[in-house]
Amino acid sequence: MNKADKNKWVKIKITKRNDVLLLLYEDGHGNKVNLTGEDFREFSSHYSPPIRIPALADKYLAIMLDAPPRMRDTVQGVRKVPLAIFADISSLDLISPADDLFLLIKDMFASILADKSYQLLFEAGATQPRPFQFPYDISVIGHGYPHIYGQFNKSHWYNDSPFIKDYAIRLTGRKKASLGAVRGKDILIALPGEELPGSFSEADMPPLVILVGKHREASVRRLVRTTGSVMLLDTPNIAASLPFLKDLLDGITNDMSISESLEFALDENEGLKAGDTMLFSSPEANQSLRTTKGVDAFKWLVNESSRTMNPGNYRQFAKKFGPVTEAHILKAYSGADHLPAYFNKVRTFTGKFQVGSAGLSAISGHIAQFHTSVKPKVEQVNGGLTPLVENGRTAIQLQQEQNRVVDATMDELDSCLQYAQKDPFSPLLPAGKYRLNINVGQRSPGSLMVGDAGPVDPMLPAKKNKQGHLLEIIVFPMDFKLGSPANVTVKLPQLGASETASFLLETPDATSSAQLRFGVFSGNYLLQAFLLEAVVNENDHKDLTQQITAKLDDANSKKFTNIDVIGKRDLFLALSPDGKGTHSLFIKGDDVSRDIHGLDELVMKDAQEKFGKLLQTAYFDQNGRQRFPVASKAETDHEPFFSEVRKLATDGQKYYSAIFQGGDKELRARLTEIRTQKDLSFQITRREVNYSFPWSMIYDYTIPPPIAGGPAYPVCMGEPLNLNSEQRVLFASSDGDGCPHNPDIYTYCINGFWGYRHRLEQLLTSETPKDNVSIVKTEKTQLVYANNFTDIASTRLSEKLDAYDPVRIRYDSDLIGMLWNQRSRPSSLVVFGHMQINSIKGEPDEPRILTFQRDTWPNPKIPLPPNKWLYHWLLDSKISQGHFWDGNPRPVVMLISCYNDTLKIGSLNSLIKDFHTAGAAAIVGTECDITSDLGALFIEEILRLLYKEKKSLGEAIQCFNQERFRSYNPLAFAFTCFGSADLKIE
Repeated sequence: MNKADKNKWVKIKITKRNDVLLLLYEDGHGNKVNLTGEDFREFSSHYSPPIRIPALADKYLAIMLDAPPRMRDTVQGVRKVPLAIFADISSLDLISPADDLFLLIKDMFASILADKSYQLLFEAGATQPRPFQFPYDISVIGHGYPHIYGQFNKSHWYNDSPFIKDYAIRLTGRKKASLGAVRGKDILIALPGEELPGSFSEADMPPLVILVGKHREASVRRLVRTTGSVMLLDTPNIAASLPFLKDLLDGITNDMSISESLEFALDENEGLKAGDTMLFSSPEANQSLRTTKGVDAFKWLVNESSRTMNPGNYRQFAKKFGPVTEAHILKAYSGADHLPAYFNKVRTFTGKFQVGSAGLSAISGHIAQFHTSVKPKVEQVNGGLTPLVENGRTAIQLQQEQNRVVDATMDELDSCLQYAQKDPFSPLLPAGKYRLNINVGQRSPGSLMVGDAGPVDPMLPAKKNKQGHLLEIIVFPMDFKLGSPANVTVKLPQLGASETASFLLETPDATSSAQLRFGVFSGNYLLQAFLLEAVVNENDHKDLTQQITAKLDDANSKKFTNIDVIGKRDLFLALSPDGKGTHSLFIKGDDVSRDIHGLDELVMKDAQEKFGKLLQTAYFDQNGRQRFPVASKAETDHEPFFSEVRKLATDGQKYYSAIFQGGDKELRARLTEIRTQKDLSFQITRREVNYSFPWSMIYDYTIPPPIAGGPAYPVCMGEPLNLNSEQRVLFASSDGDGCPHNPDIYTYCINGFWGYRHRLEQLLTSETPKDNVSIVKTEKTQLVYANNFTDIASTRLSEKLDAYDPVRIRYDSDLIGMLWNQRSRPSSLVVFGHMQINSIKGEPDEPRILTFQRDTWPNPKIPLPPNKWLYHWLLDSKISQGHFWDGNPRPVVMLISCYNDTLKIGSLNSLIKDFHTAGAAAIVGTECDITSDLGALFIEEILRLLYKEKKSLGEAIQCFNQERFRSYNPLAFAFTCFGSADLKIE
């Protein structure tokens, strides 16, 4: 296994700033020095003007030289790989002689380099070469090219292998340079006397150009600027260079980097010294011709072929269809039984290229088999399946019956910088480098997945075309370091597996355990999220229990078949406890995906409690009187309202800063963009219904600076403030930190709250067997109304609800029967009243809501039957028997219940979960204590907005919040919707 401290290279660059030469530094450990600071030394020599060298560059270079070297298996045994030092000295305008360049760098770091193992290379604007694919295409130009052929023909492994010549190494030679001898080649060897024309473009040049003998300095300069790697080989004649070139090419085809191959060839040819060769390259270009790069490219090609026609066990798959389709599938797959074994053999291939020719011979055999028999068979299978995929009805059934699941495997980087599959039963090494591979298809050997996550296809809309689905796979690294983009878009075709998304990871330095999360998204909709947990230990021996696991963490639902008609989501947020006393925030937008972890759990709890207390103090004064009765007109003195807005904004900004302070530049830019927008739609997933965070209270505008004893800052109501000249001076903001309506005035603004400016949708991430609903169609019944209140608020509400011709629950009604009967199930269920939590003889012994007014019970001496209450056991007994709400309508459920004259969600948690599991289109509850008159007003306005004005549920709740503030009433943000914000009632 290759630990991070063994991934060895150093890059130094001399650059000019303000007429001063500075040395910049970078290495494979991630250390960078871009400024000299005050601590530097000045180096002078007759080769160059004075150069300033930062003390940190000296320090990091010494650390790299003292670090354990990488070890390499070769034909001659195990060898130490010297530290590769890439020096960019292009600003000094020096190309030759080579001895002078080597001496310049050696003198520059004389005391540090003394007695150390290193290899000095040069970098001068080398470009990133194209990806390498087999075969090695080697072109030799010059009159002596037959001699190169002769060197290879001396190798029995080159002549005796039936496949190496055709599929691993292709040699061509021409006497003169031409575009055909250059374009598309991997290695170009220019023998003495052959110059490469300046008309060849950067795109034409091979990844490696070897110039043998003397070449014009202008040609060398041009090649160094336009080619990935350029090697100068200064030998007196062709004959002297032939053994060296053979050993150099042997090294490259034995999976060595270009610099390692150069070192190997120098060791094998005692007549040459380091000054006779010079390599211009970069850390990236130096690795570009590794044999394992070609293996990876070939594996990708094979994987692309295999995933297009792999539905799992095709015989079992065929049995799921009618006899005609079954016969068609079996015919298409006839003669393909050997393909799974071949695909697995290639996928797990890790040839030992560094020891002789066995690895090269083996991979060329696999390549030959692919092109001669496997690829034609795959084309036959796909051709046979094409008519089925193009048939709309059959295509939908093919998609749904494949049971494609999210799969993950891991590769580890070995000491030869080659990725090989990681055994999930052995732990990860500290500071180790790995590659995580994720796709949607069938479970593969070596899979990290544990448990049943359920197939992905039922979550997606059935498509009648050939395009399939575009999904985004995102890694939130948490304890790992991510060395590649966090977001990869893959295509999931109608048949077969998706493309594979790969992510480069580095484990923590310390031994313990490490976690990361990865999610599968459609747009900004989360389909499934997984938690990967790994043991990190210096001892990587295989264990009896799986050491690296990935299991389902969050899932919005089992079915999202209407996801193509659900509205766009602008931001996804998930705040989850991580089991370590802290929380992690996962964020995804169209152009950003991040995780912020280590959030203090106390801050999260404080946010919940503070939000509840703020609203509670807004309701009542010290004598228990309501401060803002919803039925009363607003007072002309708005200062009490402004005072509450200031408190909410101050805490909303506090928690905004607390959860987003760990964001990087890109995330902060996205948050800044959100600050300028309105009416965005945010999807927030909640792992538990009883775990809440006051997202509505989040305030992202600037808070005015606190001034002790100063006057209260004004509150903006969404329009320019009418201030006198004295006030404008007093509250002036010279930096434009005011709100959008008053940029030059320090102010609080009601538009700064997310719950006012945007639409927030909260989804419970437990699995349900139904779609997320966007349309609820009213059949026979619009509204079922259950109420046990007898106060003025409920009486007024009852009168208002007459407009909806509701079915009112009476003492002789069967509410559960109505809800589990599709003919009588309403489009909305409103439960409004008192929740009893105390234990009373003869009543259900758990929190419960009576579904009618108690004083209407005809015989008080007879105890109320258990089914006259709404409580967890009653709902759960239906659900546990597999009775869910099938078909339309699936109601919007409003649970507006209270205890001691205030509404609480704490006791409603089990009911919310039960209605969610049963199949409710949405459930609306409260996040804090509220008064009954506010609950009645909420019910009245939401129903009007849904039924009369035909607004979506997200719009309706946003309108309710905005109207409270516009009426100078701070009692907004108390209600939360669990369900689609796009939901409408027809």
